[in-house]
Amino acid sequence: MLEQTIQRVGGMATMPTRVHTVGIAIETILPQVDRLYLYLDKYTELPATLPKNPKIVPLLPSEFGGLGGAGKILGTELHPEPCLYFCFDDDIAYPPNSYHGPPVKSAHADSSPFS
Repeated sequence: MLEQTIQRVGGMATMPTRVHTVGIAIETILPQVDRLYLYLDKYTELPATLPKNPKIVPLLPSEFGGLGGAGKILGTELHPEPCLYFCFDDDIAYPPNSYHGPPVKSAHADSSPFS
């Protein structure tokens, strides 16, 4: 059996009227997740205020359709491997201890019974 660490992945949807709060929400979430899928509702291009961070995966409606707030769960379809998925709001400053506990481990067989 191989042991694998399960990633902590977040999803958030935001819109232009939340430009003043989303930066704070992202800043407080990023240290707690391995990846953040950010759905940019009502945007036609990436906003200049979006933090430049490789953990952030920006998602535009032109590619995924107008999902509104439901865009925060789009990452559940896009993330390529098993994960713990958390949904976040774009107007909350999250405390540094939003998630408690050590990295989550999962045991997998080193070969698939289906191969």
